[in-house]
Amino acid sequence: MMGGIESFNRYTNLDSIEWKIVQHLLDSNSIYSDNIWKALAYPTTDCLLKPSLTRQEKIQLIYMDDGVSDAKRVFLMPYVDDAWEARASRLDIYVSKITPQNHVVSKVNVTFEIVVHNKINNITSDTDPENPDTNPSELNENGDIMVLVKSRANVLLKNLLAEFNGKSVADGIGQLQHNITMDTDCKTTYEMWNNKAYFGYKVTFCTLMSGLSDGCEDY
Repeated sequence: MMGGIESFNRYTNLDSIEWKIVQHLLDSNSIYSDNIWKALAYPTTDCLLKPSLTRQEKIQLIYMDDGVSDAKRVFLMPYVDDAWEARASRLDIYVSKITPQNHVVSKVNVTFEIVVHNKINNITSDTDPENPDTNPSELNENGDIMVLVKSRANVLLKNLLAEFNGKSVADGIGQLQHNITMDTDCKTTYEMWNNKAYFGYKVTFCTLMSGLSDGCEDY
C-alpha cells in the first residue's frame, strides 16, 4: 500500500500537448513538415511543387478561436463539425486516451485525423529528376519518374509518420511512438466523415507522461 508521503502524477503538460505538437510543425525545417503544410495549404494538384509556406502563413492556417473555420487547416480537436464543407484538407490533433500505468506514469494517446475532401485527393508527384534523393524509390534505373500521381491523404499520412514517429516534440512531453506494443489503439485506421464527402486516416501515437508533485523523483 502506498504511504501518505507518495507523490502522484499531476499531468503537468497534458493541456499543452496539442499546441506543442503544432509548435513543432511550425519550427521544423524537415521535408516532411514542409510537405504537410503544402498538402494542407494548397488544394491544387501541384501542391507539393508550390513554394514553402512562411511561418506567418502557417500560423494563419491554425484554428485558434471560435470563429469561422473554413479557411483554417489545423485544429486542436476532433473533426466534429458537419457544417465544415471546404474543398480542402485538414489536420486535427487531440488527446484521445489516457492509460495510467501506476500513480506516477501514464500512457497518453495522441490522435491525428487526416481529413481530405474527395475531390482534391489526386496530386502530382514531388519527385525531382534533378534531385533524385527527393524520392529515390520513385525513379527507375534511367532516372525516369515512375510515380506520377499520389493520394493527398497518403502523402499526409506518410509525412506525418515520418515527422513524428520516435520524436520527442518538446520538454515535458515524451517520445511519440506509433507502436502497438505501447498501446493496442496505437495504429492507423481508414475513416470517412460528413456523409462520405471527406476521407482519410486516424493516426494514434502513444507517449509516456509524468508530471509529478513536489518531492518525487522522475521515473
